[in-house]
Amino acid sequence: MHDHARDNAADSHRVTLIKGDHRWEFRCARGEESDLLRRVSVLAAGDAADLDWTDAALIARRLGRRLTVELSTFVAPSETDSDRGGRPA
Repeated sequence: MHDHARDNAADSHRVTLIKGDHRWEFRCARGEESDLLRRVSVLAAGDAADLDWTDAALIARRLGRRLTVELSTFVAPSETDSDRGGRPA
């Protein structure tokens, strides 16, 4: 079995890493993504878990993709709004 990371569409704040026979699930609340990445970094830096920096990078990349998708759903200001400096009329 290949090691891989995937995310679950039902929960935008959960990333799953399957490595060999082990399954890791990392979850965080909206706005807590940096805390999750810090915790994953601590695991990757230590010897207690079978998680390395490559695994941490996969998790960070998957989480980053999810955040990019979420950010793309915001509406960009119209040209008229930018002409007013983003202030309402």
